[in-house]
Amino acid sequence: MNLDFQNLHLNLPDDLQKLVHQPEDPANAIMLEKETAQAEILIKVQPVSGDQLMPFDDPQAVVDAIHASVNDRQGLIEVDAGYTVSNKDFIYSIVKSRQSSTGMVYILTLQILEKVDADTAVEVQGWFREIGSTGARDALVHDQWAAEENAGPWFEDPYDPDFKEGLLMNQSEAEAFDNFFPLHPLSEARRLINALADTN
Repeated sequence: MNLDFQNLHLNLPDDLQKLVHQPEDPANAIMLEKETAQAEILIKVQPVSGDQLMPFDDPQAVVDAIHASVNDRQGLIEVDAGYTVSNKDFIYSIVKSRQSSTGMVYILTLQILEKVDADTAVEVQGWFREIGSTGARDALVHDQWAAEENAGPWFEDPYDPDFKEGLLMNQSEAEAFDNFFPLHPLSEARRLINALADTN
């Protein structure tokens, strides 16, 4: 799927379905969705500029900002920056939030610069909500972790082991387990990141 915003262009996976624009949606945004047996996914794509731009050359600043703002229902999963296949700068974060009912929603914020000196980026923001039988990934990996000697803590911030605020990342949320749980919302979020990097 190809999207164009004035001078900005973005390739997205074809399994995302475009939604009809609603009055409450931002005027310059395109909304998309996808659903699997384990994930309900909503994507917003829009141009951003000025103070909305993330620091492409300083992922640690994003980590610090998230650490400073998380509450008891939120936790940092991942922050990274790099280059797409056509050498465009990109940066992203994944934060998890506990749902009011059950399970987690993983919130992806990713920005891609069309060129190095650009003052506007394309932002892809996604909400990857856990549905169905929630917690299966955590439970299965926890059983494996509990059987290992010297396995390390189950909950730990991925960038600072001394940071204890909020809802810390757990061992099951490591990328190494995505292939074992391909329909899990966190696996879907990382799959979208890889697809954007590989096609833009």
